[in-house]
Amino acid sequence: MNSVARIVTSAHLATPASPEEFAACSRFYRLDPRAEIVAAMVFAVAVSPMIRIVPLIISFVASLILLAISGIRLRALARQMRLDKE
Repeated sequence: MNSVARIVTSAHLATPASPEEFAACSRFYRLDPRAEIVAAMVFAVAVSPMIRIVPLIISFVASLILLAISGIRLRALARQMRLDKE
């Protein structure tokens, strides 16, 4: 079994080490990458001009819901995004 398949089958036990393994843990992994980019751009353009707090909170909650649906653990995401990578 290759390393990506091992990470996917035991996503609750291990933290992905590379961006490829990290992406393979997501339920959205099989979507067309172009659709993912377009969706992210639409979301960013829709959220960026918001100045009222309620729509911003709703957008934040929606992004957390999508994160929960994707199956990626918040801890793994934080580890992947941290700035002081060694």
